[in-house]
Amino acid sequence: MNVRVGLARAVIDTNVLVSAVLSPNGPSARIFAQFRRGRFELVISPALLDEFLEVLLRPRMRLLTGMTVRQAVQLVVNIRRRAHVVGGLYADIDMVPTDPKDNPVLAGALEGDAEYVVTQDKRDLLALKDHHVAGYRTIHIVTPASFLRNVLQQP
Repeated sequence: MNVRVGLARAVIDTNVLVSAVLSPNGPSARIFAQFRRGRFELVISPALLDEFLEVLLRPRMRLLTGMTVRQAVQLVVNIRRRAHVVGGLYADIDMVPTDPKDNPVLAGALEGDAEYVVTQDKRDLLALKDHHVAGYRTIHIVTPASFLRNVLQQP
């Protein structure tokens, strides 16, 4: 997808996407609705899309959501179509010392020139707060509620 000028660019962590599916009235679901309305540009990597699909296909998740395999796959396909999917070139970065599995989140933000990472990961990602890597813009690591309130200006 082409970059849309003037819109905030954000990587949405898998935990937020999963929360959007599990809690259709919660902050994460409201962020996902704003993405579908074109209020911000979602930047996502193949690694995050794969992780999201893997979580959706877990038997417990399928039981909780009532989603079929086909519905889960279609949701990920729809996100891929509408989002700015980066190539995954920065897959080998090491920026999250407490949990290397979170590196793809920041890698996607760097590669996609995103201003925000939206996550619920207090221990590893939110602890980084405003993260700056030389030669790149500062990445603001925020909660779903903060992104809604301060970026999308939604109560």
